[in-house]
Amino acid sequence: MNWLIICFLSAVLYQDFKERAIYAFLPVLLLFFALAKQFYQLGYIQYGFIGFNLLLLSLQLVMLQLYFLLKNARLYSIVNREIGLGDLLFFLPLCCLFSPLQFIFFFIISLAGSLIAYLLFSSLLGWSKESIPLAGSMSAFLIFYLLLEQWTSFSMYNDSFFYQWIG
Repeated sequence: MNWLIICFLSAVLYQDFKERAIYAFLPVLLLFFALAKQFYQLGYIQYGFIGFNLLLLSLQLVMLQLYFLLKNARLYSIVNREIGLGDLLFFLPLCCLFSPLQFIFFFIISLAGSLIAYLLFSSLLGWSKESIPLAGSMSAFLIFYLLLEQWTSFSMYNDSFFYQWIG
């Protein structure tokens, strides 16, 4: 299952870096395969994980909307101005692929890594585009995560790895 998801993530990566946009059907397919992966690995769909991750994602988007409301002193939709619709759609499969603790870890690391990579590439390659290929960058991080899961005993639904580091 991971290999199918990696194929679709590779398409997102390529398309987002090339065109700064992704086809809407790619996140939909990723959502389908993310749910299938969860069912295959756990034997059921963990609605608690998905719901909690969606709640966290929603809170982040509300905070982002509030930030731009305060910054620009007017209310407007941030979709396709500050964040692309493809990026938002891409977040949905992520909510199905991780336990809540791993979702938080992955989201923070991939957002920070995407920003650092963009700043590095834009200074080295002279990119003049103002938009960050967020879905593509996060796809690269997710491919790494899936390969880690494929080749080790690591599981995206089991937090025991993090508990070893915390306590």
